[in-house]
Amino acid sequence: MTLTLTEKRARALADAQKIVDDAADRDLTDGEKADVDGLLTDVRDLDEKIAACAEDEARLAALKSLKPTPVPPPAGVPAASGLGDHFVDHVKDRLAGVAGSRFALAAPDWTKDSTPTVTTGLERTQYGGVVTLPLERPTIADLLLSGTVTGNSWTYFQEGPV
Repeated sequence: MTLTLTEKRARALADAQKIVDDAADRDLTDGEKADVDGLLTDVRDLDEKIAACAEDEARLAALKSLKPTPVPPPAGVPAASGLGDHFVDHVKDRLAGVAGSRFALAAPDWTKDSTPTVTTGLERTQYGGVVTLPLERPTIADLLLSGTVTGNSWTYFQEGPV
């Protein structure tokens, strides 16, 4: 269980108070004084961290209260219908300015329906094909490339720095 800063502060303060209460009928020893001083230093450090967290929370609240202003599209420019049209609109002026340009600009629009579906061993997700479990554990033979084996030796391919 992770303690919050205020819980850590309360625990350190209680530990310091317990040391002082245990020595109520006598003077504190040097070790007890050092322990109390260390705990009070921890309490002061935690107070600074708690104050910094309160300031950060105020910043976040101010940031959340701000609303983004929508940016209107440039006047006279039609919105692209897909990613391919957006690419063509973006590069056509640069390619048209090239001397001797004979490019015909067109780009396919990739939609969800035009992507191929894979059904052998892969599960279709939004990120592409994902191999499902159980997977077979690789063996040494999977890691080595083809080589020759004789009665006394085993030749294999080994990569190294160039």
